[in-house]
Amino acid sequence: MSKKNGTGNDNHVPAPEAGQTEPAGQPTPPVPPGAPATGEGQDPVTPSPTAELESHLAETLDKYLRCRAEFDNYRKRIQRDFAELREQTKAMTAQEFLQVYDYLLIARDHAKTSTDMQALLQGMEMITNEFSRALSSLGIETVMPAGEVFDPAAHEAAAQEPSADVPAGKIVRVWKCGFRVGERLLRPAVVVVSSGVPDAAGTADGSTPQQNP
Repeated sequence: MSKKNGTGNDNHVPAPEAGQTEPAGQPTPPVPPGAPATGEGQDPVTPSPTAELESHLAETLDKYLRCRAEFDNYRKRIQRDFAELREQTKAMTAQEFLQVYDYLLIARDHAKTSTDMQALLQGMEMITNEFSRALSSLGIETVMPAGEVFDPAAHEAAAQEPSADVPAGKIVRVWKCGFRVGERLLRPAVVVVSSGVPDAAGTADGSTPQQNP
């Protein structure tokens, strides 16, 4: 049995295992220990500032167009709702006065053929009451401030005259009644204000009664 040569079996390359094949072409050079694999350690591609700005502008423009379209639809819807509400308010207000109009027509036709003033007066009273009811149903209050202290914020002085019964600064009588809805004054009452007890010269301050033009 011969001895193995010291340089024979030491350089023998083992045969590849089953299922393994030799790579085609040039063999891949060995990778030194600690070196990064292919593709590792490379910086990712950073988009340019111009591309980022264009993307941001496109996104902002899209949001703006969406908001503008939504606001335009909202504005049109509000306009339709307001127009419908106004028509409903007109109809409700007019409906409350239809009965008053009917009574006015009846009174007019009756006045053409009747000389009974008492009946005409009763008809006018009925119309006045119906008109007051219509105003009340709409929340409108009639202001009749006779005997109250004159308030320039709620009353309009048409004249001033002396009065032995009404103290100076108070309202003697009402020429036109006022109207109010809640705290809102629709029309001030047009009134005559007392200047106090008349003296021998004719008025409380010696002057003649004053009347606004």
